Amino acid sequence: MWKGREREWHQKNKSARGKKTKTKLGIIVKSTVFLLLTGCVLAGSVPVSADDTTYRTTTVERGTLEVEATVQAVYSSTKLVPVFFNCKYGTASFVSYAINEGEYVGKGTPIINIQTSVDEIALEEVKLRLERQKKSCGKEFANMQAQYDAAKKAVEESSGTGRQIAQLRLEKLEMEQERAKRQLEEELAKVQEELDAYEDIMGMTQILAPETGYVTRLNYFGEGATLFDGTQVAKISSSEEALFTVKDENSVLRYGMRVSLKDGMGNVYDTTVVSIGDKYLSSAFTTKIAYLKPDLPGAWGFNAIYKNVNINNVLLVDAAAVRRDVNGDYVMELKDGELSKCYITIGKTVNNLCYAVDGLTEGMTVIIQ
Repeated sequence: MWKGREREWHQKNKSARGKKTKTKLGIIVKSTVFLLLTGCVLAGSVPVSADDTTYRTTTVERGTLEVEATVQAVYSSTKLVPVFFNCKYGTASFVSYAINEGEYVGKGTPIINIQTSVDEIALEEVKLRLERQKKSCGKEFANMQAQYDAAKKAVEESSGTGRQIAQLRLEKLEMEQERAKRQLEEELAKVQEELDAYEDIMGMTQILAPETGYVTRLNYFGEGATLFDGTQVAKISSSEEALFTVKDENSVLRYGMRVSLKDGMGNVYDTTVVSIGDKYLSSAFTTKIAYLKPDLPGAWGFNAIYKNVNINNVLLVDAAAVRRDVNGDYVMELKDGELSKCYITIGKTVNNLCYAVDGLTEGMTVIIQ
């Protein structure tokens, strides 16, 4: 009687479950549907005959249950770099902007176009000072060389105690001359540096980005506005210190976890979770935001992609095989042509697949509704 009711149930649900292939008794029609999972392929639905009834079946197999989550990622920089016009020996006039706010720029990218000017009299004064300094250094070095040669000759022409005294005097002279030469060279270098600064300003037509990142602000200047030494012209959000924030209401993300960022162009960037909320902390310290740090600078993500479910080596069965009555979830096992009811405990159902905590064994053949 029970088997008759099973046949009647299947006949009523025949149209709802799709058209089945009828077979003669004892003949199996090979019609397979595959369900793909990471590291697992569940056996397909195969019509099987038991007595004079045809059933669609699936096999319980061991595999991995994975679910991929996609959430919005918000760019967040921990380092804002100001861009200055630096010039001790001249001024500049604003000409035009070379980029727009929000643009991503590399180190050395032009920010604004300028026209520079220097005090011509001051420039000529520096040139004259440098020339005099070089001549003075030349004379000093020649004089030092003459003193050194005389002291060295005194050593060579003396003997005994006098030679020892002459050698000590030569060594003392060497130390004094070395110190004097270093001081003269430093003074000459300062004047040369000043002249180089003048020449750099005269050739400057643009102010460049000091770091790689996104231009978060451009200071407004009218055409022809004067820029003095230390004038700030822009701010850059450095990508070297960039982070991305994502909401993590269920505390799925963990420190050190790998998360992918995907932008609107399909580019994918790898990141690492470096700060998270924790449901076990006091509410005063808990946050629902996780911070992601890109492996490489220049990442610009709109979505963060990560696995919020990853359960390995579990028994998986097609969700269509699971039924329910007043006693709980169960499947109908087909074994040796006979049907039997097996109650199971479902752990999770994802993408029409269930993993069973209890009640199933690997290799079982069960009926699909």
